[in-house]
Amino acid sequence: QADMAFIGAGKQNSVMTGSVLSAIVAGQRNTVQGSAQSAIIGGGEDNEVQGASGAVVGGVSNKIDYLAVLGFIGGGKQNTVKGAGASVAGGEKNLVESGAADSHIGGGQENEVEAAFGNIGGGVSNKIGVLASHAVISGGASHTIKSNATHAVIAGGEKHAIEAGSTHAAIGGGEANTIKAGATHAVIAGGKQNAIGGAYATVAGGVSNKADGAYSFAAGQRAKADHEGSFVWPDTKDEDFSSTAAKQFSVRASGGVRLETGGAGAMIDGQNVLKGTVAAGQLAPGAVTYGAVATGAITTAEI
Repeated sequence: QADMAFIGAGKQNSVMTGSVLSAIVAGQRNTVQGSAQSAIIGGGEDNEVQGASGAVVGGVSNKIDYLAVLGFIGGGKQNTVKGAGASVAGGEKNLVESGAADSHIGGGQENEVEAAFGNIGGGVSNKIGVLASHAVISGGASHTIKSNATHAVIAGGEKHAIEAGSTHAAIGGGEANTIKAGATHAVIAGGKQNAIGGAYATVAGGVSNKADGAYSFAAGQRAKADHEGSFVWPDTKDEDFSSTAAKQFSVRASGGVRLETGGAGAMIDGQNVLKGTVAAGQLAPGAVTYGAVATGAITTAEI
């Protein structure tokens, strides 16, 4: 047993030589290794601390690696902390890798953080990849934030992916949504099987929508905002509806388009859209000629 070490109770607990000022309060088969000065294990079973000033409160078969100075595990089972200053509050088979300094996993199962300052709140089989610092997965299942997607966020849902280099991107919820590589600052609010490939693009929700143009917007069902600055919003007809040019506003509305302005009217290209009965004084001289009116467009009964 190390000098100035303490073992309070339990059985087969060990504070190894070199681990000065370390302690095991209770439990069984817990070990503070010689590299772990000022470390503590509160209780539990088969827990191990190798890193200096590391702490395991309890649980079963939890481990703080020798590089994880100031590492912390609250409890749970088979959790591992390898990053300095990193922590796992609980859960099972969660892992904070050696490059993930100051990262945190709140709980859940088989979650993994590989980047510094990463945070996984819980859920199952979620992963923050290497160099995706300050990324967050709040919960859900089978989410991935890939390498260099710094400050990216997945709030919940299932099977979402933010791919490499998509910094500051976010997915709110839903299922199987993807922000493609390099689509920085992109947002998918929810829905299913939506995708973004353009920077600063948005998918508000719905199913099978795509916003590949930078600064584009898609929502509804099978909207394809393929061009920069395009806005695409189709109805429920089950076929693709795509933009055809940049900075274009496209809406498919099989039930018609209705605008209520409270009498204020509408303008197109700076010109008022005429409504109701049009008096002669509202028309510019020569605005309407015989050749501009289609045959049969105006009947005698309409005059």
